[in-house]
Amino acid sequence: MADKYGGLVIPIESALQAGTFPFEQACGDILLGYLGDYLRTMFTVYAQDAWNSIRPNKKIVNKLFLGQPEDGFSEQYLPALYVYRPGRETRELVESFEQTACDYRFQKGRVVVQWIMDNAPDAHRRERDEIIDGLRKITDMKTQLGRDPAWKVPVDQTADPHDKDAPVWGSSLANYAGFATLELLNAAQGQYIHEMMTPAPKRYYTELRASFYCEELLERDLELIGFPHEELGASYHSPDQGTGLGNFDLGSTIYK
Repeated sequence: MADKYGGLVIPIESALQAGTFPFEQACGDILLGYLGDYLRTMFTVYAQDAWNSIRPNKKIVNKLFLGQPEDGFSEQYLPALYVYRPGRETRELVESFEQTACDYRFQKGRVVVQWIMDNAPDAHRRERDEIIDGLRKITDMKTQLGRDPAWKVPVDQTADPHDKDAPVWGSSLANYAGFATLELLNAAQGQYIHEMMTPAPKRYYTELRASFYCEELLERDLELIGFPHEELGASYHSPDQGTGLGNFDLGSTIYK
């Protein structure tokens, strides 16, 4: 077994070469990729019909970006979903680390999801606001559930020995994204302001912005350096205490 931090296998090259990141941008941030793909699917399945009422024949998520809108904003891609770790410009990507046992360490930080829509006619203002409120509720409910029958990683299309519920209930987001905790802190409607490169005035777009607190687990393979297996994680969990990793407080969303 190799070291694993969240959903990322270390060394990073091994994860990328294995083709475990089936998204538009083949970067190494597994959590962003799976979370973005999951929410794109949830928005499409549960809000596309409502979106069609104001924007017929247009996807509710036209494109998924694993980065901030400022990294390459273009109106032609809207409505677009942006998933990123805030603070890149100040190099404060990670809030803290916590060591819980010799082979368990957590990276604690934040993830932001922004859905930016193309400008709809003023006549549809009420419908637009209702759709954004619906997307806010979908974001909260579906990330708390952590799985949905509409979202299945290809390997889970058939019975997976590690997660027998996947073919019926969908793949587990936490298992693939590699987080131990994903908590929605806030989700609110707002305006995204795009600064034009030309003297043209600023442009304003309606957005839904959601902020998550997340914890990603570092699993060290200490057996490779001769650490006794029976002592691994001993200071963090015990089957008798019911706090073992894998027994997360997300109900039935994470297999045990």
